[in-house]
This record gives sequence, C-alpha cells and structure tokens, in this order.
Amino acid sequence: MIPSTGHKVAWLLTGSAIALATLGGVLAYAADSSENDLRDLYVGFDGQPATFDGQTRKRYDDLLDEGHRYEHLSWAAFGLAGAAGAAAAALFVIAGGGSERAPAARVTPVVTTTGAGVAVRF
Repeated sequence: MIPSTGHKVAWLLTGSAIALATLGGVLAYAADSSENDLRDLYVGFDGQPATFDGQTRKRYDDLLDEGHRYEHLSWAAFGLAGAAGAAAAALFVIAGGGSERAPAARVTPVVTTTGAGVAVRF
C-alpha cells in the first residue's frame, strides 16, 4: 500500500516534532550549564569569591543573557515540537487508512459569538 500524502506529511511532522524536542532538551541543558557557570563565577576560584569589577560585571551580565536566551529558545523548541506533534496526530487521524477508505475523521471549523475552534467527528 502506498502511503497517502496526508500520511507522508504526518510522518514528516512526527520527525520534526522529535527533532524539535531534542533541540529543546539540548537548549535547556545549555541554559542549565550557563547557570552553573554563573554559580562558578559567584563562588570563584579556590572557594574565594571573584573580585567584583567591570570585567566580572560584564562576564556576569553575559552569562545571565546567555542563560535567558537558551531558556527562551528551549521553550520555543518545545512549543513547536508540541504543535508539530499535535498536527501529526491530527493528520494521522484525518488521513485514516489511506486512499482505499474514506477518511476516519472529519474536521470542521467552528465559529461562535464567544470563540472559535475546530470540531472533529468520527
């Protein structure tokens, strides 16, 4: 059986979701590493705190900015992974068993006076 276009796209989205979740994990680890570097800067070498001067302040600010950047990028990667996973699941359901059968689900947009969304009927 040849996979339908919907299944092909769903598999691409599944792979993308896995890749984005992995990227999110790596970025979260990098943010944690940056936090550890910041902690090391605070403790200093040989248990002695670092001398606070302009160079230490710049290093502190750079590490703080780097940690926030990695944290926000990891959130974005996890969010995109969730969206890709949800889209893949929806496509697998909609595509059903392929071209031999009718779609297993019907997705219909719904708009009311209080909101909008989609309805899925099996």
